Amino acid sequence: GLGEMGGEMARHVATKSDGRFKVHGFDLSKKAMNAVKKHGITPVATLKSLAKACDVFIVMVGFDHQVKQVVTDITKDGKKGAVIVITATSHPSMVHECAKIAKKKGIGVIDAPVCFGLDGARDGTLMSTCGGAKKDYEKARPVLECYSRGAPHLGELGAGEIGKTCNNMLHWAHSIANY
Repeated sequence: GLGEMGGEMARHVATKSDGRFKVHGFDLSKKAMNAVKKHGITPVATLKSLAKACDVFIVMVGFDHQVKQVVTDITKDGKKGAVIVITATSHPSMVHECAKIAKKKGIGVIDAPVCFGLDGARDGTLMSTCGGAKKDYEKARPVLECYSRGAPHLGELGAGEIGKTCNNMLHWAHSIANY
């Protein structure tokens, strides 16, 4: 998605990668698709077109059922060896379910949910907590680093989601303590 979070993340990949990455994007909103053009992002009309054009996919949508649908659609036409990065906050079991779908087509999946919200997305200072196979992580890492202050590999698939949960728990504990 190219909404508030995904659009900003795509912008940073397009503008901070020194031309290393050609960035394509898809969103159901035509307004969001048009808004990213000024940053050098090429909007595509369908997920099928996106799947054929990319080697690394950043999935930023709101809900688990949307994550699963995007992964399913990408894997229908995606390239063998591509990597899907689930940046949405999802349940670890959903990430594993998506990985099973993608594996049938030879596509890797990592979970890299983001912390520090919309301000972090705008500033390119998100924290991506990453889980998954090391080779898939290494393929996606240069892209993640365009919009993240850090993108540590925390372990196996699902570890990124657990890492974000721990971060959120600490954030709220500190907020309550400060209050």
